[in-house]
Amino acid sequence: MMKKNIEISIIIPCYNAQQDIATCIEAIKKSSYKNYEIICVNDCSKDDTCRIALSYDNVRILNNKTNCGAACARNKGVRTAKGKIVIFIDSDILIMKDTLKKIHDKIIKEKKDAVVGIYSTKHYNKGAATNYKNLHIHYTYSIMPPDINIANSSCLAIRKEAFNKIGGFDENITGYSSEDWDLGQKMASAGYTVYLDKSLQIIHMKNFCLSNILKTDAIKACSQLKMLMRSRKRKKKIMSVKRVGSIPWYIFASAPLVFLILASLIISLSTMSMVPVYLLIAFIAAYLVVNSSFFIFLWREKGLVFFLQSIGIYYLNIWSMIFGGIKGFTDYFILHKRY
Repeated sequence: MMKKNIEISIIIPCYNAQQDIATCIEAIKKSSYKNYEIICVNDCSKDDTCRIALSYDNVRILNNKTNCGAACARNKGVRTAKGKIVIFIDSDILIMKDTLKKIHDKIIKEKKDAVVGIYSTKHYNKGAATNYKNLHIHYTYSIMPPDINIANSSCLAIRKEAFNKIGGFDENITGYSSEDWDLGQKMASAGYTVYLDKSLQIIHMKNFCLSNILKTDAIKACSQLKMLMRSRKRKKKIMSVKRVGSIPWYIFASAPLVFLILASLIISLSTMSMVPVYLLIAFIAAYLVVNSSFFIFLWREKGLVFFLQSIGIYYLNIWSMIFGGIKGFTDYFILHKRY
């Protein structure tokens, strides 16, 4: 039976999520806080997502007629939500036993407008690439201030009233995109606060391979650049000296360095001069120094071998972001593709 006077509505957009949805729902069911409902918005899945989700009590399924993306699915979930607080989580996210209680207290007792969680350093999978990705996301949020102008829809709680007033997610934004950054900036521009609770840790079950990281971050960089251009006239900016959104300064400082490392390597291999070799050493040293805090964090978390692997993965990752940014610039200013 569905509860009356529900406080929290948990909205999970689902697309071909049969591998993770059961684990996701079971983690919610273990919560110490019980006054919630679960709304799974099925975005035209072609697998057993619906059957698995419906096997659990207190789960409602909303079916989209066409595949419209996560932003559209989340908005649809909010329209039927009974709770005063809506929590967005992805189908491959595990919340902790106290997650709902912490969110309820932050929003109801401490009167926060929205609360964002952070990835745990723990991961289900053992691969170097997927752990690098998980730890990188954790680290970039761990060094951010508590009040931020973006959101992370992997675990985002917001007062439903505030969500409706700002118009929800922009449904023009689809795919691996920046609809959560856009929502956070709309909130900040409307005078609402987005609170980053670093004690609110979640586990991301997604297993990344290197090619998936490079592809995903190139697409994200493309969409984020276009989002920045679309929103540049808003009152609240997400750019500062230390970061753009959740992207810290050291990533931008690394962009010219990865180019100079490659250029000096090519020149040193094609000439007898030692000058390009010295330059190569200098650029590698600068690359390590600029990213030293992040690399030290990786070393402490996973050891020397993982640290050495991550140096190379990160180098390629920067290139993927550069190419994504170039595509975003080309789309927006030359091809006039605003989304």
